[in-house]
Amino acid sequence: MFRDEYLENELKHSHTIESGQASWAEINMNASYNIDVVGNYRYRPGSGGIYATPAREFDSADLDNAYTGATDADTVVFQGLDNTNTPLYLTTQQDKIKFIYSLDDCFTPHRPRSGINKLMYFGRGQYLSEGSGSTIAQRPRYYMGDRNDIFKYWTSYRTEKIIENSVEQVKEYGISQNKNAATGTSIIDDAAPFVVYKNQVPTNKIVLKVQTNIGSVQKPDFRTPTEVTVSDPFYGEENATVPKQFTIQYLDEDNKWINAKVFNEYDVRDDGSPIFSHDGYLEIGYGLLVPEEYKQSFRLIDIVSSSYQIPEYAPLGHAYILSVDKNDVGTLYVSDGGNWITYAANYGWTIGDSQATRQTKTIKQLTDPQHFVKNNKKQYREFEFVKGLRVVVTTMNKENVPFDFIELSPRLLIDITEKVENFTVNKPMANLGDTSLPTGQLLASTGSLTLFDDELAFTDANIFDPLTNGGSVLAGFCDMEFAFTTYQIVGNVDVPIGDSSLPWDFYIPLKTMYSDAFPETSNSYESKGITLRDGYKHFESVKSPDLLMTNVSLSYAVSTLLDNIGFSNYLFLRDKGETELMIPYFFCSSEQNVAQTLQDLARSSQCAMWFDEYNNFVTATKGYIIPDNRDTDMTLYGQEEFVNNKTVLPNIESLSANKKNVYNDGQINYTTRYIQRGVASIRQAPYSEKYKDYVYKPVQLWEVAGQEQLRTKNETAGQQSGFSLSSIPLRATLTDDLPELVDGKLVNNVMDFGESSFWITDYEGYFYANSEIIRYDAVQYSVQNVGNVWITNNQEYQKYLANLTFNGKIYTTGLVRIYALVENGELTEHGRGQFGTPVVTHQAGINESSTWVNNSNVRGMHQSARQYLFNTDTNLYYPEVVDFLNETGKDIVINGETYNADSYAVRSTRNGIIRNFMAGVYPTESETTYLKNTETGTVQSSALVFGGPTLPTAIEPSDFTSYVYKNLDKQYSHYGTRMRIIGKILSNSNADQEPLGLFDLYPTDLTSTDPSKAVAIRGGGGGLGFGVNPDRNIGYWFEIDALTQASTSSFSTANKETYNIVKSPVVQVVNDLVTITLDKTHTIQVGDKVTVTGVSDINDKGNPTAINGSWVVTAISQDRKQLQYSIKPKILNAPITNAVANGTTIAYTSNHDFVAGHKVTVSGYSNGNYNGTFVVQSVSRDENGNKTFVINKAVSGTDSTVAQADYVPLTTYSESGGKLSVSDDSEVVIANVLFYKTLNAANTIEVIKKSLTTNVATLTTIRNHSFVAGEQVSVNGVGSPFEGQYIISSVTPNTISYERTNGNIGETSSDGSITSVTSKALPKVLYRGQAEILVDDGKFTSQSRLVTNEKTTVYDLAAEYVDKGSSREFYLYINDKQVATVLDEEPLPKYQNMALFTRGTSRIMFENVYALTDNLAYNQAKKISMPVSQAFTDGEDITQADAIRRYGISGIVQSTYLSGISSSNPSMYELYYEEFGTIMRGAKYFNIRYDQAFPALRAIVAPTVNRAKGYTVSGLYAGSYGAEFLVFNNIDKNLMLGGDSGNYLKMLGISFTQNTSYSMTVDDFFRKNSNFNYSGQGRSSEYKEIYQDIQNSRSRYGVQEFTLDTPYIQTEDAAEEAMDWIIKKTMTPKKTVGLQVFGVPHLQLGDIVNLDYKTPDGVDVISDANKKYVVYNIEHKLSDGEIATVINVAEV
Repeated sequence: MFRDEYLENELKHSHTIESGQASWAEINMNASYNIDVVGNYRYRPGSGGIYATPAREFDSADLDNAYTGATDADTVVFQGLDNTNTPLYLTTQQDKIKFIYSLDDCFTPHRPRSGINKLMYFGRGQYLSEGSGSTIAQRPRYYMGDRNDIFKYWTSYRTEKIIENSVEQVKEYGISQNKNAATGTSIIDDAAPFVVYKNQVPTNKIVLKVQTNIGSVQKPDFRTPTEVTVSDPFYGEENATVPKQFTIQYLDEDNKWINAKVFNEYDVRDDGSPIFSHDGYLEIGYGLLVPEEYKQSFRLIDIVSSSYQIPEYAPLGHAYILSVDKNDVGTLYVSDGGNWITYAANYGWTIGDSQATRQTKTIKQLTDPQHFVKNNKKQYREFEFVKGLRVVVTTMNKENVPFDFIELSPRLLIDITEKVENFTVNKPMANLGDTSLPTGQLLASTGSLTLFDDELAFTDANIFDPLTNGGSVLAGFCDMEFAFTTYQIVGNVDVPIGDSSLPWDFYIPLKTMYSDAFPETSNSYESKGITLRDGYKHFESVKSPDLLMTNVSLSYAVSTLLDNIGFSNYLFLRDKGETELMIPYFFCSSEQNVAQTLQDLARSSQCAMWFDEYNNFVTATKGYIIPDNRDTDMTLYGQEEFVNNKTVLPNIESLSANKKNVYNDGQINYTTRYIQRGVASIRQAPYSEKYKDYVYKPVQLWEVAGQEQLRTKNETAGQQSGFSLSSIPLRATLTDDLPELVDGKLVNNVMDFGESSFWITDYEGYFYANSEIIRYDAVQYSVQNVGNVWITNNQEYQKYLANLTFNGKIYTTGLVRIYALVENGELTEHGRGQFGTPVVTHQAGINESSTWVNNSNVRGMHQSARQYLFNTDTNLYYPEVVDFLNETGKDIVINGETYNADSYAVRSTRNGIIRNFMAGVYPTESETTYLKNTETGTVQSSALVFGGPTLPTAIEPSDFTSYVYKNLDKQYSHYGTRMRIIGKILSNSNADQEPLGLFDLYPTDLTSTDPSKAVAIRGGGGGLGFGVNPDRNIGYWFEIDALTQASTSSFSTANKETYNIVKSPVVQVVNDLVTITLDKTHTIQVGDKVTVTGVSDINDKGNPTAINGSWVVTAISQDRKQLQYSIKPKILNAPITNAVANGTTIAYTSNHDFVAGHKVTVSGYSNGNYNGTFVVQSVSRDENGNKTFVINKAVSGTDSTVAQADYVPLTTYSESGGKLSVSDDSEVVIANVLFYKTLNAANTIEVIKKSLTTNVATLTTIRNHSFVAGEQVSVNGVGSPFEGQYIISSVTPNTISYERTNGNIGETSSDGSITSVTSKALPKVLYRGQAEILVDDGKFTSQSRLVTNEKTTVYDLAAEYVDKGSSREFYLYINDKQVATVLDEEPLPKYQNMALFTRGTSRIMFENVYALTDNLAYNQAKKISMPVSQAFTDGEDITQADAIRRYGISGIVQSTYLSGISSSNPSMYELYYEEFGTIMRGAKYFNIRYDQAFPALRAIVAPTVNRAKGYTVSGLYAGSYGAEFLVFNNIDKNLMLGGDSGNYLKMLGISFTQNTSYSMTVDDFFRKNSNFNYSGQGRSSEYKEIYQDIQNSRSRYGVQEFTLDTPYIQTEDAAEEAMDWIIKKTMTPKKTVGLQVFGVPHLQLGDIVNLDYKTPDGVDVISDANKKYVVYNIEHKLSDGEIATVINVAEV
């Protein structure tokens, strides 16, 4: 509804309403027959030279080259590309732009506002708005542009060849650049579109429409392509892609461009809103310029020739123009409410409002128009003649955006109020009073208008003569389309303005209607009768587009249909919680018009469609029109009522009521449509029906044919089932030297693949690597008794094969010939750098100069890994970091001997040679390890095989890593690698697999629920490092380890049972040592982590107790019913940096280790209120990430004095009892996926027991440690005689022993710690995960893989980070899935490098490394912690389809590195990528004709069944009968396309293969839903009752039938839902009421009203006043100057 509280108050309560009407007619003067030139001016602000300012005059010859060729978009009506044989793939970018953009279209009528966008990529960061949901009409929508689009707009982006410094260059124009920090705007070049008319046109209104790329509804935060969270980029003024500094100009009769209105960066509308709102609409109007102080109250009463005609007094804002002579512009007199204020009358252009007001500029005098003379030129008061229009844009609101231009049109807005004799407007929403169905219609509003045109203003023959001022300015334009809008005016309504109020006239639109043209003058020439229709007439005149979409909602179907024809002002109304009709197959064709398609949609969904008063196309669902519980919009009264302490006046003049017919029978006719159905995934093919998922597919248009086999065993050539693309590593480096003739011999024209050439799939084709495409045309073979020959096809191969002697050999030599064409002794063509790609060097394998094998980049590290990484206790204590600048883990001393880590790391092996698994003879694994070049039986892989060194017994392999690092060119934030852990599968019962060089990882004190599992867990692994300081061994590390038990889920360290804490004996706390008694014998071990809850501290009632929480058990009783743990914090004395008191609590900022319930003594404040002994109530972090603890105290203020918090040991007891449980199952006991950072800190561990026997001291540690025999340690805090520095004589996982002469001491509990004297790197765990990491045999890298593995053995590891204040957040990926989000509160310094490492003596194969500057997953709103095991398999077995995904390049790299083939589609990321040698991947250019089905309404390359398809398509153009494109293999194995491959290459189009028609009757519906043979309750019983009512209705009223034919009800469920709703809405009689009303001009179709119409005795005449009715028809009639309104309502 038209809502305004002041208007509604006036209409409800005022006894005298000033009412009137206004009728306006508007013409869009853009007509194709009158357009002379359309173009765009070269204008480059700030550049200097000829284009620094826009041309001031229009030159039809364009001698200055000001606009010729300054746009790539089409500028000629209906002109497309020339019909040449040039493939679209090879056409210029400019030619492609002409297909989808058109400047000429911007100067046609019926242009939409912003919202319908064409996708175009300019190499800048962009976003895509979602295209569905209830707010689709209020958001920008994006479509792929097509040459056949009905709606096109213009974009300023273009390229132009220029000569600069004698060099031809291609420059980009029309993109905003160089953002101004002060204004936030960016300058744009060449954004000055214009139109010139053949004949000048009268105009008083200019409309400019532009694309804004924002909507009126805000969505939640977005995640960008770089995985950064941003506020909705499609909402808000700051995101609008609109002009900021621009000028609207018109061309005058002297061909000069005149400023109509100039806008700068700071301009806003009168209400403070931006010049362009979300809809991109701006209008300016011509007329009298109103003084600023009277804008709200101004009303021009008349133009007078004598001051005597001006009254002595007039209301505020009333004005007159005193013009003694008609050529005089005159003086403006404005009343301030008491006196007349005079101004010089001025005319010009001002910003208009799409809402009509009394300030809207209109023309009333079409004949003998009012004018004056200024500067010797006649100027009109109500319009101007214009010969052209131009908009000149200088700056844009955003950087890196084009100016997207929709419309620039001159309009003439005519006030015909005084000429209207009568009019009638009938606005139907639905025929609820007449038809059998409640809704389901698209109805047109109709009307008529009669004008009294005694001046012949609307007669084409009445030609206007500027010299005499005779005739009509409309002459020559009367055959154009007119838009008539009728308003009801409610005047002089007091509206508050600031501290006072002003009378305001509300112009309430009743309807906008259209007429094609005015009728010719008849005998009664003064009177002209005009037939009117609303926007329905345009829908009837436009053909529907050819569309076919699956599974779309009603709103999406309507939106797409209307967007396709360029109609954007639509809206959707639905009831809360209502579900839309889903259409399995929405289709329409150009054989029917848009109105017919919408009618089909309305009928199928039973919605109502109409054009509202604002010319919006409304789609209202059936639940909105006939709601169950929608709020009332208005109450109509037949008598005066007293409501809310106010008198409400009646607004019903008369009424009549009747009941609608009852419909108790009928049928819905619908058709199910079938599109080829198939299994959703190839892997499901062997499944039974129960486990198959089906999807509907388009019809196949074309499929790649199988190619001839490269080689055959017999003479007959075979045909492969599909087309294969190779993927092969180079054996020898291919330089960037081009093929050439040297002494008549071709050189630089071969590629050497070595034994890998076996995998070549075709004798000719293309290879792609490192952004270059290379064409080849032959493969070299060695033929016994012949020698080396070049073979170009299978027939040649067969010829040599047939001539071989028995058991003779023919095999590839490894050489492939690069295409070269020699003509007349000259090389005219060659195969390097095909399709415009750059010629580059392709490195083969890893050479000795490579970073990855150079010993100068190799480092070693001694770690305390067994203590911190491979420990089943996750409650670890980390000592303070000593200094980031000190080295760590370099040297350790064992039994007096120093072991330097780097000296052992350089003994690691690093090469790219692997065994050829298809060779009969090959070297051993150890021999292969040390090869520098390939030998017989080996192949050059595209991988780095990294083997750990042989280590002395003094160095535990699990505590040692070797790594090789590479410095990078910039600071990246995303790092990744692909790796395999080399090993073998075993068949014995105690181990599943055996990594090469395996060693002990986890201690032997584990228990297992599986008796077949060995108690010792061994393994090996490695991974990825980044941000590494190689001189100090600090950095971040992402590691996976393969264990001898592939599955570790059966291992645990304790029972997970929960225990009750008994009340007696009490829970005792003595100096922080808590003793708890349990209700039964437990199995908890010392070192286990337990959680205590429910214990109340009786000494500190009302305060939290520190007894509860998660703690580590330090002792257990012999009867296993008691246990102890310590609640003492690690930090006993914590400095305080700040205190904030809020009146009830004090929050102290401190690097503390307290928990709720601890007692602390605060001291050091001069303000004693902050000092004292308190119980900690809670702990947290402040907004900057600093630790705080909170105590209760009534004080206020802030104190930043440095103070101290000292821990107070706790001694207390509790009789409350409680609960105790071992740590929950989510704790990872055996972790083999680790993310950690290495620090320089002392290797320290707490002691919990001590004993001394026969001069050997034994200390038991709180958890497993990393000390080794022979290592020197310092023992502290344990007490005499244990303290001092000693050499360890022996160790177990959680004890150390050393010689100490003293008497025997029995085992007792102890405090204290053990610290290593020499420095080891401390790995601080940031993430622990458990997964089934499998070893790989390492044979198949970069070659075709066998897929008999049950599960993956190849792992893509990636990590990225985002700094957040002083913290750093990491996102961890495995196999393209995010497995964790990790926060490091104390991040390391940044270093520009990355590293690969292997632990101990492991052997790892790394296939690639990469780094990206942009992140993929940064989203503050989404913190992911997915079970890491889900990253490794979707199911139990790997199929061929899975193999492609597992063994292909990671999806992250595919989306960056391999997609950037051409300059028109560059990568969105800055990327460092290395494959340790070049892989040549096959490429194929296709230019095909559809041969299985055509034409295609839409054609695509069929999506593959794989999650990540194995090929990339570039440059695809799909037409109705054919397509052309390039296909690239993007995995590192041979890829089979077609046949039964999961990576088939097919073209698909949409077409139905089956249609089945059904009819559902009312009886059918109840037969199914009421279950007549069942007497139970529930839904069946409900429908039995309804059906009985139906039977009774038939007896009472007879059989009353309806029929519904619906093209878009396509399922039985949808038919049932429609039938159910229709029955419930039509089986009982409903009232319909016709009412003549007044004082409700703001009432609209679809409004819900109550009828309060009573007799004088208070009896309801129609129904209860609370009964709801829907308005379904409104009729307005003007007669004798009065508007009468009749509405029809129906009971809901």
